Amino acid sequence: MLPFKIWCEKREMKKCIIADSLKNLEERVQERFLLSQFDSVKFVLEEDGTAIEDDASLVAFKTNVIMALSENAVWTPPAKKSSPDDLNSSSSGSASPRSNETSSLTLTPSSSLTLSSSLTPTSSRTPTSSRQRSRNFYAAAEPRPRNWGSTFQVPWSKLPTQLLTRLENSRNRETESAMKLKNTEINEIVRTVVPEIRVTSINAGRDVFGAVAETMVEKYLVLADLDEEGKKIGSGLGTLAVKMEEHNNYLNRPSKNATLLAFISSPVGADGKRKRKKDKKSEQSGTADWQPEYPELEDEKTQTEKKKWLISEARKSEKDRDTEKVLNYMEVTYASQRLLLNSGNATVLELKTNWPFLLETTHLFNHCERLILEFHSDAIYWSPEKLKKIIFFMEQSVTVEKAKAILERNEELKARKMKAADDGCRIVQAAKDSQVVGAVQLIMHRFDERKGCNLLLVHLEEGATRDEVLAAPRSPSPCIVVVGRNVYEGTTHYVVAENAIISAHSQATEALSVAYCLMYLFNMKYPDRIGYTWEFIQRYIFKNDPSEGSKNPKRRAAFINISPPVNSFVRDLVRFKVVEPAGEDELDN
Repeated sequence: MLPFKIWCEKREMKKCIIADSLKNLEERVQERFLLSQFDSVKFVLEEDGTAIEDDASLVAFKTNVIMALSENAVWTPPAKKSSPDDLNSSSSGSASPRSNETSSLTLTPSSSLTLSSSLTPTSSRTPTSSRQRSRNFYAAAEPRPRNWGSTFQVPWSKLPTQLLTRLENSRNRETESAMKLKNTEINEIVRTVVPEIRVTSINAGRDVFGAVAETMVEKYLVLADLDEEGKKIGSGLGTLAVKMEEHNNYLNRPSKNATLLAFISSPVGADGKRKRKKDKKSEQSGTADWQPEYPELEDEKTQTEKKKWLISEARKSEKDRDTEKVLNYMEVTYASQRLLLNSGNATVLELKTNWPFLLETTHLFNHCERLILEFHSDAIYWSPEKLKKIIFFMEQSVTVEKAKAILERNEELKARKMKAADDGCRIVQAAKDSQVVGAVQLIMHRFDERKGCNLLLVHLEEGATRDEVLAAPRSPSPCIVVVGRNVYEGTTHYVVAENAIISAHSQATEALSVAYCLMYLFNMKYPDRIGYTWEFIQRYIFKNDPSEGSKNPKRRAAFINISPPVNSFVRDLVRFKVVEPAGEDELDN
């Protein structure tokens, strides 16, 4: 079943008709256009009159506008659109006494254009009913670029004076980062801009809203999504672009145009069924295909020699290794390491065989830090302050009983830490690990991804062997297997990926950092069930916040690289002020 845009023969009405064959289309057209009095209906291309005589031709022209003609009707070319000069000359030659009235244009099949009165510029529009809007949904529009949003003139002058003044004041560099617009003010801007966009098209695409939002943010940075440091969150367009799109969908809702448009725009496979669009390769998030050149005085031969030395050195015990030389060679052979990773077929086993040091924590961090710095200008680092902020925020806003239990667990370990003696280092570390694990679980609760917890955190009882770690049910993507009293008080945190133990850590912080780096090392997309959680950890915790691309399969659209739920949570945290009770011992000390 395919959707077709069909004109009637006099170009008075256009409808979207879904059919699976030429015969089926003819039956539906006769029913919808009331042409049942004719024995047959013929179809031609509306633009040039090319006949459509079989199913193959119909499918070939599925994206074109088709004209339905009765058996004896003859195709006529579409009316020629007049230029502004033609309109001016025509209006001057046919002046009417009613010169103050708005002119009306009448198009006829014979391509004549008449003016009932002189042309008077006006910004008013005649209200239309939902039925009329539905009929005009597929009406031919003026020719325009595919993404005409980049040239759209934002109606700043139509904003309330007070709001426009606030925007102008925000351009002062000293106050711009400090000033935050209220949601009501952003909504007011959206309600002003969207109707102007709809003058051109009531079905503007997401690329249009993204381009308009980009224009607005370029003029007033305060309209962008900004973090605590005044830097853009992702592309910075998330809130503004999504609000404009949703408001436009709301205005279209009476005639259900938005739903119909989404149905028609989805791709159709060879079997005639609509298929979900494939995700683009995750290289869009800035990691996959970057390939540096060999260092000066290095070539393939010298790189191979260093690689062989590293493989032989990895067979030695740690105390017998030349650590300084290993660090130097790993840095010099960085380009060769990228060659294997960029091949697209690299596995954990291959890396352990060809670059055994690469999966060791120190060298893994060095490799990923260089990779992320090359694209995003921010190193990998852990922010205890942000974790604490998440926990304080959830303490004030959470209502789910399981989430409350997580918070209570943090309080219990905090109390044990405060009572710990000088030899109570494990209790102190448990409190820090509890903060990390608790924050991650609270993030999952925020995004309603608690059911996917075993894709990131798996608990095994104290004394579990490495074989039991590998046998634990988990995701093939990097995850953390916590061995200990409970998931909050692990003695060992194993990072596991592709049925192999990558490393073992005493701290949850380090284990989570390694798992995150592996995502970038292998250029993996985040698991669907915890996509929001991983994206939030990437953007907010690790501050790896590219303005293009996303590893989250749940991302909404290409022009909004940050998922709306993640963007909303980050904005809530940016606005949130942490107020700690006096004298409370901090977890990150």
